[in-house]
Amino acid sequence: MGPSYLSSSLNQRAIPKTKQSSKLLKFLVPIFCGVVVIIIIVVIALHAKSSDGSSTSGEGDGNAASSSSSTLSSSCARVDPKDRTVAFWQSEVAGCDTVPEGVTHFVFGFALVMEESAVALLTKFRFDGLDLDDETVGAQFSADRTVGLLKATREALDAAGNTSALLTYDAYFTEGDTSVCTAAESAAYSRCFPTKVLEYVDWVNIMAYNIDKDNDTAAAIYAAAVNTTFAAWGTQLGGNFSLATIGLCVEGGCAYGPGPNATVIAEWKEFARQDGHGGMMIYAASTEVAEDFPVTRSIISTT
Repeated sequence: MGPSYLSSSLNQRAIPKTKQSSKLLKFLVPIFCGVVVIIIIVVIALHAKSSDGSSTSGEGDGNAASSSSSTLSSSCARVDPKDRTVAFWQSEVAGCDTVPEGVTHFVFGFALVMEESAVALLTKFRFDGLDLDDETVGAQFSADRTVGLLKATREALDAAGNTSALLTYDAYFTEGDTSVCTAAESAAYSRCFPTKVLEYVDWVNIMAYNIDKDNDTAAAIYAAAVNTTFAAWGTQLGGNFSLATIGLCVEGGCAYGPGPNATVIAEWKEFARQDGHGGMMIYAASTEVAEDFPVTRSIISTT
């Protein structure tokens, strides 16, 4: 495996339904080159098999806040942003050694830690970074708190000598669409993306799922996403799509209605794999172990 990082969360999401918490599996650590931690701490690793080819850039390319990329083992290649395939992993024990070639990062969750303990955990297990999964919405969400926590975490990492550690942030699907996140009818269960987050993170994982329990309604939203929601995200990202992965859910990872169908996934893959874009994320690859990762395999970069 290659670089890994952890994901942490301030609070489990109320609407949509929360992800189930799980303990970080210590026995997994030796197979990673490193790990990253965030507000709910999730571990992310690069798959060693993806290092066969040469790489042209660091993970944080395009992010002015990241002056250097993660320090990786010699078995871990540099990954162009458009070729990222970020696979979240839950509490399943078996299967991590069968993850398909082409998966570039793993995120293991969850650990409930704050900036100082996160840095200690990263240092102890030689993780490559942290992922913040702040799932608060509505009145519970505070943009200032989230940005402040990311800032404090980045400063704590730097102070501990981990200046190249990855730091990422998980965002809701409509968080970047102001026509939705500011609407009165959705105020209780939505939030708007705090753009100052981009000053401290390497990239954002857009959780493009858990949008509606009704199959037809969700399918229509997913089908239009490239020209609507993702286009709105482009404004929040300052036109720099390398700062975001497009995330989808699979099986048990879809906690609030269906995920995108195969046709939509193929469209999203084409969008996310363009030059200057940031690749894809899946929640959670660990639910596909028994089937040999069919959806995960379908989104892996072929370049």
